[in-house]
Amino acid sequence: MHKLKKLLGKILIGTMLLTLTGTTSLVINAADTTNPYIKLY
Repeated sequence: MHKLKKLLGKILIGTMLLTLTGTTSLVINAADTTNPYIKLY
């Protein structure tokens, strides 16, 4: 049971990180298309 909880925690953290990076890249892309002067990369 303890191993399962640990695994679920890892999956949850991984999902949160993926969501966070996905949202960040979406925001960067949106800012990039609306403002040609912003070049973040």
